[in-house]
Amino acid sequence: MTRTLKGFITLVVTPLILMTACGQQGAIFSILPTGQTFQGTITSSKIDVLWVVDNSGSMLTKQQNLANSFSSFINTFTTKNYDFRMAIVTTDIRPTSTGQDGKFQGVPNIIDNNTANFESRFQNNVVVGSTGDSNAKALDAINLSLSAEKLATDNTSFIRSDAKLIVIILSDADDSDSVKTVADTIAFLDTLKPDSTDGATGRTIKNYTVSAVIDNKNNPGPASCVGSEDGIKFREIANETGGTIMDICATNFSDGLAELSEDIAQFVSQVLLKFEPQLNTLSVAVDGTEIPMDETNGFSYTPAGNKIVFNGTAIPSQNSTISVLYIPTDIIR
Repeated sequence: MTRTLKGFITLVVTPLILMTACGQQGAIFSILPTGQTFQGTITSSKIDVLWVVDNSGSMLTKQQNLANSFSSFINTFTTKNYDFRMAIVTTDIRPTSTGQDGKFQGVPNIIDNNTANFESRFQNNVVVGSTGDSNAKALDAINLSLSAEKLATDNTSFIRSDAKLIVIILSDADDSDSVKTVADTIAFLDTLKPDSTDGATGRTIKNYTVSAVIDNKNNPGPASCVGSEDGIKFREIANETGGTIMDICATNFSDGLAELSEDIAQFVSQVLLKFEPQLNTLSVAVDGTEIPMDETNGFSYTPAGNKIVFNGTAIPSQNSTISVLYIPTDIIR
């Protein structure tokens, strides 16, 4: 059963039917019901990206590094023709007389794939300066900027009900000043972008992630940051929500941003399976072309989520049709 929807990736996931013949009579029976077909996860390629940018005293060079390397991030989105929106909020949530009060920054304050010169617009917008409140409140900024009040006024038209939400925090310090905790923020995002249920498989579909560009003392990169702090809370929220952690101490952000954007593309294009597959029977095709099981430019099977993840050049573009066929490990139903 195939369904094509504009702006969506269409998936067809079919457990192969096992037929057995025995004796001279050649009796044939199906372990799985004959013709069993079910629709896989229909994954939207709409993505709303909120950048939470620390604008305290030590952050200017990091903002400039992000701006200079932004093409590495956006390349995946443009190559795959994703429908995206991006907005920037600072960690200075003081009233607008002194801070930014959770308002999206830049002109225009929401950039999408139809914005003229969107890459240069983002590069200008993201360099928000380093004169913000030294009490940088990234968690509070998430909660405030995406609150019902802000989305109805200053930050209107950002959140789309049928889009995945990607939050990316850029900070060289931990968040020791926010009133909201990691747990509070996750609970807020769970309410704002609740999980949905795939009607065919009954599986839960996650609709947001939080990633962090931080000094990760648990896994430091080759370069060190002067005066930075371990991003403990940001590492925690990234791990809890399935996000990515990128090194803010890198001298060039290009490689890290390319990896981050591919992780996002993998998140929006993953296929949830109903049954655990026999790996040697897995067959995956994109737009009728079979792709290999390959961690670089093919697909991977992830047992933890019982899902198919696409890698590199095999990541489907918007409006692609994905077919997955396999024999379940437990063939008796």
